[in-house]
Amino acid sequence: MRPQQFSLGGFPSLVPLLVGLVLGACSQGNSPQARDGDSPKTAARIPRSEDPRVIAARAALDRADMDIARALVSLAAPLAGAPEGDLLRARLCLLEGDMNGAEQALARARRVQRGDPRVLATSAEIHAWAGMLQTAEGELAAAALRSGDPVPEFLRARGVVLIASPGGARPGLALLEQARSLDPDLPFMGRALAQAHLLVGRSHLGTDRELALKHARAAVLAEPSELDALVFLGDALILNGEWGDALRTFEEALLLGRPMEMELAGHYKRAGFVALAQGKRSLGIKSFLRARELGLGDQEFGSAAEVLRVEARKLLAGLTSETNQAQDPKTKEAILARVRELAPDLGELRLYRAADALAQGIAAFEEGAFQVAGAFLDQALTHNPDSLEAHLYRGHAFYAEQEYLLAAEQWQWVLDNLRRDGISLPEPLHLRLADALVRADRAQSARQVLESYLRLEEDDRWKEQTRQLLQTLPSEADSEPVESGAESGREGASGGGTR
Repeated sequence: MRPQQFSLGGFPSLVPLLVGLVLGACSQGNSPQARDGDSPKTAARIPRSEDPRVIAARAALDRADMDIARALVSLAAPLAGAPEGDLLRARLCLLEGDMNGAEQALARARRVQRGDPRVLATSAEIHAWAGMLQTAEGELAAAALRSGDPVPEFLRARGVVLIASPGGARPGLALLEQARSLDPDLPFMGRALAQAHLLVGRSHLGTDRELALKHARAAVLAEPSELDALVFLGDALILNGEWGDALRTFEEALLLGRPMEMELAGHYKRAGFVALAQGKRSLGIKSFLRARELGLGDQEFGSAAEVLRVEARKLLAGLTSETNQAQDPKTKEAILARVRELAPDLGELRLYRAADALAQGIAAFEEGAFQVAGAFLDQALTHNPDSLEAHLYRGHAFYAEQEYLLAAEQWQWVLDNLRRDGISLPEPLHLRLADALVRADRAQSARQVLESYLRLEEDDRWKEQTRQLLQTLPSEADSEPVESGAESGREGASGGGTR
């Protein structure tokens, strides 16, 4: 559990009393702000167990680590003796949300040693943390009537009640610091000091950023696992321009269990633009990537996405330059991985992948490695299904493997698209297509391809050869009924040549 802001309800008269106690305490020589030459009062030190197991139990309770505290208190309570054993149990019940159990443990402690300041102080603190301020203030009012040397436990309890009261953070912090100066080893101080510095720091945030940061650091120093203090420290660091430390602090809070992914992503995005403005481009890009990793969507990412795309294009341009064509494959792959990280949807990356696979496919084809060539060409068509050259060479590879119908489908796709764009090939692709169809026992389709060429093409270069090949084909009556070659080819080639 963490302390909350509580209302004083119908018992406001004790707040001035508590503040008066603070002013009185701070005017004594034992105040941290005491003048040189003042003679500090001697604190009434109460003997307490120094058993390491008891010390560990106190620390676990103070940092609200319920699981560890539960295991340690059962072992440490008998070792601590009376009344501290029951006081440890009472604090554990508070953590578990069991106020009935806490009251019972406090009652047992009172019966054993009612006059022990630890009993009254612990009772007041437990009631303050639980929001029962009237009860806590009443107990401290009774303690104020006692005379004698200052007792650190009472000062701590008064400080806890004050920081749980509206407007009491600063005097509460003064009391807590005084208690620590009197007894540097006083237990159950971390949580109280962290909350006091946190509240005081927040009060300075709009007026004195440096002082707010000072209190934020002090809060985390007092209780490093206090998530609210960590987040406030991150905010204060940002306000003071210390972005690197701020982001590391937020990351620590996230690691400790604070659900703040989107908030942190927004901070990283802002930090990225700050870094760009300072000329630290690589740091800015790193910040943008972390923002996206934390879940910042495309809409929220905004212009940061364009910064990453520009960086990705620069890397890709360097990869495609003539000086880098012969780069080590591992180096090339690392650069491509970086491009994908920067801009996974970059269109140029897809086209580069297609061009790279096409080049490797053509090289493999020219070396006679037709299956290898086919695999590369299929990759090229996956990245760029509209590549005429990839379809053309895929047809060549299929033909070389005697997959004639598949070759014909690829070539038909090329012919249809060239005609649509009004382009003529420098080679008679329609003759290759017809040859592949004939070898696939599709003579009728071959005839349609040749007749379409004579009817549609104006170029006379291949018409004589086309007529000669037509004469060698069987008549339509002797051929099998098939679909239109163009329609069949277009449908079959749309899948990029996969079998």
